[in-house]
Amino acid sequence: MTDEPVLSMEGIVKGFGGIVVLDRVDFSVRRGEVHALMGENGAGKSTLMKILAGIYHKDDGRIFVEGREINIKSPNDPIRAGIAFVHQHPNLVPMFDVAHNIFLGQEPLRGRRVDHKKIYAEAGKILAAIGTAISPHALARDLTVAERQELSIARALSFAPRVIAFDEPTAPLSFKEVERLFEVISRLTKNNVTVIYISHRMDEIFRISERITVLRNGKSITTLTTKETTPDEVIHAMLGSDIAFNPKSVYDETGETVLKVEGIVTKNLPQTIDFSLRRGEVLGLFGLVGAGRTEVVRALFGVDRINAGALEVNDRRFGAVSPSLMMRNGVALVPEDRHALGLVMDMTIKENISLANMNSFKLGPFINHARERAAVRGLSHQLSIKSRGINTPVSSLSGGNQQKVVLAKWLHRRPSVLILDEPTVGVDVGAKGEIYNLVNSLAKSGVSVIFISSEPEEIFRVADRILVMYRRRIVGEFQAGATDIKKLMAIATGVQAAS
Repeated sequence: MTDEPVLSMEGIVKGFGGIVVLDRVDFSVRRGEVHALMGENGAGKSTLMKILAGIYHKDDGRIFVEGREINIKSPNDPIRAGIAFVHQHPNLVPMFDVAHNIFLGQEPLRGRRVDHKKIYAEAGKILAAIGTAISPHALARDLTVAERQELSIARALSFAPRVIAFDEPTAPLSFKEVERLFEVISRLTKNNVTVIYISHRMDEIFRISERITVLRNGKSITTLTTKETTPDEVIHAMLGSDIAFNPKSVYDETGETVLKVEGIVTKNLPQTIDFSLRRGEVLGLFGLVGAGRTEVVRALFGVDRINAGALEVNDRRFGAVSPSLMMRNGVALVPEDRHALGLVMDMTIKENISLANMNSFKLGPFINHARERAAVRGLSHQLSIKSRGINTPVSSLSGGNQQKVVLAKWLHRRPSVLILDEPTVGVDVGAKGEIYNLVNSLAKSGVSVIFISSEPEEIFRVADRILVMYRRRIVGEFQAGATDIKKLMAIATGVQAAS
């Protein structure tokens, strides 16, 4: 590894709708190093990488590869410059075999026809180079999660890159699969390939990286030599010394238990999960990407089958659950992906809110439209949904107002337990504050809330009690005010065990 950068991004600026999300960011990597890119959610990591990938266009700044300035206007430009990407969720063609996925869109030809023999031969060489036993003839649909990631790495290598960026590569992997990935990365760097490694997991960063660049609020804060720094220094750089948070006061534990989770195990939660929730409590479930928070949600709401253990909801015990059963028993879920799972984007505000509540608007075999309109208008007013009216398509609303529509849909059912999975993702600061206030108001009225987030500041702002997840298990539990953000981050990144 030399000190000369193989890739430099200088003074990168990017804004959306007048809001600057990258403010003169500098980032450079050296040949053959593993360089970690870190920062809280919203720090600008993804935007910076999307500019490098040609998905977004920079507003200002310059990009150099091997000292030569390049202009990235499309996803093909970084490939030609020797930059490849391995995404957390590989974009593969399930019905194609491994070899044809590797060379998709760049198939070698013999005359005017695809040279299939060469495809398999070259694919075999690339797969051998990363030390995998995957057959070039295996169908992508039959591969494990780890094998699909290895296939994604092989596809990246087919472009003969100088630099490969990995985005949260270990999130879906088991411990053994993570070890296998690190072996592959070691092989790459020994062959002078530079690796940009994006992760929240501090233990991994300190194990495999040579340097760490930290972004905060769209600015490049510092670049640290890994062996000369500490996890505490990195966390301090990510959070900023000038940030102060006021955690909630200690929760009164005298309320009755409304939800009890007893040793549940699913295909995505191999170790038992245990916790309880009291009436009017806001329980924060904190963890970083891949920690297992959404897997817990899927189990609680009956999306994933419970293989062992049981749930108790309002004194009723269940060994098997389904979404319809949970809804009948007063449990509501606002999912993380509101576009795909929470809303029908082509429908109006009224139609989306009514969709989960049609029985309450029935008058015999018909719909009482006056009652429906009155209920929707009342919810829109209660949640301050900003729109031209209840017949406005949700696709035209801001992210914050779309999230309020999802909340309104479930609040009409008057749930006793409300599960919010990353409810403030993609919403502005004002809408965040309104959601926090709504959560506190619901808790005061007796609704029990499970609030899932990867942002420690908001967990501290809304939660009465905090559960910390790491590697798909609960590793810590704290009452409000009994810990601080640095300790929370240290536990969530595997640096420190909960005491």
